[in-house]
Order: sequence, then C-alpha cells, then structure tokens
Amino acid sequence: MNDCVKFARVPTEAMETPIPEGVPYSTIPTGEYTGEGEEQVAVTRQKVLREFIFPHMTTDLDDGTTVFLLACKTHSTYRIHGVNEADLIDWDSFLSPYGHGRDTWLTLDERNELLPKEEEL
Repeated sequence: MNDCVKFARVPTEAMETPIPEGVPYSTIPTGEYTGEGEEQVAVTRQKVLREFIFPHMTTDLDDGTTVFLLACKTHSTYRIHGVNEADLIDWDSFLSPYGHGRDTWLTLDERNELLPKEEEL
C-alpha cells in the first residue's frame, strides 16, 4: 500500500472553490481574447477544485460530501496517482482553511469503506 495515496472528503459545494492563483496548471481558457493582432492574449480564469482533480477518482456521496484523490500535477496534461510530501503540504495549505486539512484525509481503505462496492479500487 502506498502511504502517499490520500483522499479528501469535503462538502460537495466546496468542489466549486477556486484553486489559488500561482498553482501550476490552475487556469483554463475562457475562449475570449483581449488585445488586437500580435498583442492578442487569451483570457483565462482560475479552475475550481472539481476541474483541477481527477474526475474518474471523484465520487459524490449521498450525504452531500465528495471524496477525491489528492494528486500532483507533473505535466500540463496529466497528474500522478500519489503525491510526495511537498504536494501534501500544498493540498493541506489549500484545504485547511476550509476545515479539511491533513488530519481529516482518508487512506485508500477508509475511502473504499465509504463507496459502493463496485467503485472500490
């Protein structure tokens, strides 16, 4: 078992919380542009938590909470399943103000206890 595989359980409405500015790959194009000609720049916005995490590793539970995999971004197009200590510190910094810091995270076994049996890893 990889001790670095952790899951967070947050109220489902927290999934719409914007990712902090400066986090790699935390913006998304809006489809709009500013400027003219060579000075034209794509307008972006901060992703919300639901857009930033792995959708296939996220489950909305009947009790109004959502369980998702804490993962780290290693390239512009993918994240790895599992994180190092620096990644966990980043997640803790982001989630702690909302009451969902490191001391509330779930192991894989704890996460699987919450899910319907067909969704276990």
